[in-house]
Amino acid sequence: MTGVIALVLGIVYLIALYHIPTAAIGSPYAPIYFPAMLGSGMVILGILQLIKDKKIKVNQYTSDKTFPLIIKTGIIIIIYALLFDLIGYVISTMIFMFMMLYLFNGREKLVRSVIVSVLFSILIYVAFSKLLGIYLPVMPFLYI
Repeated sequence: MTGVIALVLGIVYLIALYHIPTAAIGSPYAPIYFPAMLGSGMVILGILQLIKDKKIKVNQYTSDKTFPLIIKTGIIIIIYALLFDLIGYVISTMIFMFMMLYLFNGREKLVRSVIVSVLFSILIYVAFSKLLGIYLPVMPFLYI
């Protein structure tokens, strides 16, 4: 199924290339090169995935176990996107990282999940804001 989706999206992406205007300066087709590589890559990877799916039968137990994880991950991502501008990068990323780590590690690594989520979000915030000069959404109530 993944191969079919990648193949269809790649073909649609390649068809959409015809709507990209040519460049007025330099090579007229320069704006098309990178999107053409992406679309072609999606088509190739879709075909390879279809071939792989034909060779290997997916274990039903694995499918039954991973589908709820995919749904939960999607819900966590939606929550993260909704909280991102509302409470800022640091807090929303801490919550997101903790929820993802808890989802995959469970209770046995709870302390490690908290430490990793806090340190990761703070270190990335400091790296972007102080070292690179790229400011991420701040906490509206603290302005940090």
